[in-house]
Amino acid sequence: MKTFAAPSSVTTFNYGWNDLTASQLSTLIQAYQSYFASTNVSADLGIGLTIGQGSKKGKLWAGISGVWYAANGNFKATISPLLSKLPATSYVGDLTQRTYIGSVTQVAQGTPLNVPLPQPKNTFYAKSLMTPQGSPIPSAAITAFTKYLANQGWNTATVSFYFSVSYDLAG
Repeated sequence: MKTFAAPSSVTTFNYGWNDLTASQLSTLIQAYQSYFASTNVSADLGIGLTIGQGSKKGKLWAGISGVWYAANGNFKATISPLLSKLPATSYVGDLTQRTYIGSVTQVAQGTPLNVPLPQPKNTFYAKSLMTPQGSPIPSAAITAFTKYLANQGWNTATVSFYFSVSYDLAG
């Protein structure tokens, strides 16, 4: 196993879209998937797409966030082609150059790195699905999925329930 030195600076970023329709979110997911399937992106980029409930039934939220482990000037050249394929963002929540430890704290949403044990128990459902790069998720499946989330995804007997789906890249 090889350990790498911490980078001298890290850029953390967060772009978001509020109250998208199922169709708009489907288009966003397809563009995201298409961009990374056809682009040789630097290993310095750590990125994920998260989606969840919007402000009311039929509306969804999306956010792209991550870290850039290289010189800040190269970040914009890397992320701009992706952003140009997506709808205008509702907000840019974070675009900050930090120390490595500062970036880890930011990604942990401010949670201290020295968490005492034991932690309170929490029950949740998690499922991981992988699709090969050569066989991306079909457009029809993405559209059906976003329609389901925007409508039936809001029906639950659990008052505090909300859904969150993450699309992460591995490779």
